[in-house]
Amino acid sequence: MKFYQTILCCLGLLVGVVACAEQEKTCVTPKPFKLVDTAKADNSYRLEKILAKTTTTDKATHTDSLSVQLVNFWAAWCSPCRQELPFLEKIYTDKTATVMLINVGDKKEMAENILSELNIKQLKTRLASSDILSDFSLAGLPASLVFTDKHVYLGVGRLKDEQAIGNWLQCLFTTN
Repeated sequence: MKFYQTILCCLGLLVGVVACAEQEKTCVTPKPFKLVDTAKADNSYRLEKILAKTTTTDKATHTDSLSVQLVNFWAAWCSPCRQELPFLEKIYTDKTATVMLINVGDKKEMAENILSELNIKQLKTRLASSDILSDFSLAGLPASLVFTDKHVYLGVGRLKDEQAIGNWLQCLFTTN
């Protein structure tokens, strides 16, 4: 009888350890993203502050309520920016994250033409002056910020590893 009690006790411990491991699931942050220091995130990287520096011609306002929000800064002259736009639309259509595009320094017609040329149909872009880069200490383009309920991540440079980034965003979405 003691043998069976020992087995059941060990099995219970094993199930508890597995359940704990599932709860403590961490999402591996892919390049080029890095976790932003909490104090800097609280002071500088606030979604409301960023959106306040932009304009939009769309009557619709930002209403998506996904727990993961990706803000991408791009420009027409930036080839890496253009290369990642189709991937950003895929993230949006897969509902992995809310995606907001912010065009830096171009006129509305130019930005809309680029999106049309790339067959980007679901995403609309907001417009900002080039001052937004220095206002938020962004070192260059493309740049992306990912907001979750608890953290802010900054990525400067092209989003190359689409599989790793997609998996990471999905992980953030399921753990938030």
